[in-house]
Amino acid sequence: MINVKAKSLICSTALILLKEGFIAKDGCLSIREGMTLYITPEAADLSSLKIENIVEINIESGKTKNGKKANKGMPRHLSLYRNREDINAVINCTSPSVLCLSKAGEVIRPLLDDMAQIVGTSLRTAPDSLNTAGLMKVVKAIKGRNSVLIYGRGALCCSGSMDDAHAICQVSEKACKSWIESAFLGGGHKINFVESALMRFVYLKKYSKQAVNNTLKP
Repeated sequence: MINVKAKSLICSTALILLKEGFIAKDGCLSIREGMTLYITPEAADLSSLKIENIVEINIESGKTKNGKKANKGMPRHLSLYRNREDINAVINCTSPSVLCLSKAGEVIRPLLDDMAQIVGTSLRTAPDSLNTAGLMKVVKAIKGRNSVLIYGRGALCCSGSMDDAHAICQVSEKACKSWIESAFLGGGHKINFVESALMRFVYLKKYSKQAVNNTLKP
């Protein structure tokens, strides 16, 4: 069944992310299947997460399907799924450099090609607010991008699949680490907007073409 496969993917990915240091034991990740959001529960220990612990939420109504209580970050995930059809997986990344810069409230510019290509032309910070205005600021901050910093809470790394969202965690941490290190050395060479936008455009065209080719394979 689809829901068992989706829940199993969350459990297995959570263990990988924990091992690599991208999330904490009480972290949050989710996936979308059709009109259902599958997400980690509130106050969960992700190191021992089980399929039956995963929360199911109707994306349209926002109501829980299986009576369980979702992670407190769920409204942000729900807003992203409602406003971005290309997003099917969201990971709240709290790796060291990402978490550090989420507390700075800065706009992070690309120093590395892979950030420009995979994350976007910048990594913005949205406020830590779950009211309607705060949620829409998250949606606005991530527009045209695949990652957004939430003030003091790390980053929401998003993509069309869990594997790709995992990769965006890796790139976001790498980008934030290089930003911090460059600050100690007087600032690195930032890729200008035109160059980074072109890199992003070419990457997305190549990525979409690859996705179509994979779909057409027998």
